[in-house]
Amino acid sequence: MISDGLVEFPLLNGQMNYENFAGFWFVYFGLLLVPLGVLLNHIEVRDGQMPESFVWTYLIVVLIGVYMIPFSGMTVIMLPHALYMGYQVKFRNISKV
Repeated sequence: MISDGLVEFPLLNGQMNYENFAGFWFVYFGLLLVPLGVLLNHIEVRDGQMPESFVWTYLIVVLIGVYMIPFSGMTVIMLPHALYMGYQVKFRNISKV
């Protein structure tokens, strides 16, 4: 269930394997990102802020998703969100100094 990422898209004269695409999206979103969201909700309720290690993990997960499915909501919605989370954590660390 490995994809060729960007090379596979018909827009770039590639041949899309829709079974791999659907399988990747189900596993990646359903089994990885939803539990990360539940974990983040628990962390924010308990501590009031997200740890920097979580932001880096989320950014890496999103970047892998952007590579694998570049023309999707992962790129349009989740990548800016992950970058903004990183900005917030960086700004929070600078303001403490």
